[in-house]
Amino acid sequence: MLQSEQIIAARALLEWSQADFAEHSGIGLATIKRIEAKAGTIEVSDTTLAAIYRAFEFKNVEFINDPGVGVIRHPADADFGIVTDPRAPGGVRRAYARRDVR
Repeated sequence: MLQSEQIIAARALLEWSQADFAEHSGIGLATIKRIEAKAGTIEVSDTTLAAIYRAFEFKNVEFINDPGVGVIRHPADADFGIVTDPRAPGGVRRAYARRDVR
């Protein structure tokens, strides 16, 4: 589950304002403000959630949910890929070294 605090932290890693995030994600600024105003698990449509992931994944930002909750930014030249783990609840997206993805 994605937390609003993770989105705020991811924006901070990229030094993005809410307006920058809106531009990169295609999500409306008012929606971003609403998402970030409420602490905890975000409640958005699947389309909005996909846009959030896409915007940050493009910049090599990974949302971490186990252990703990957070974000990490991988180096731009990192040899990794973001994939969906179908075994995880909700198909959680994870970063794996490309050599480990089959």
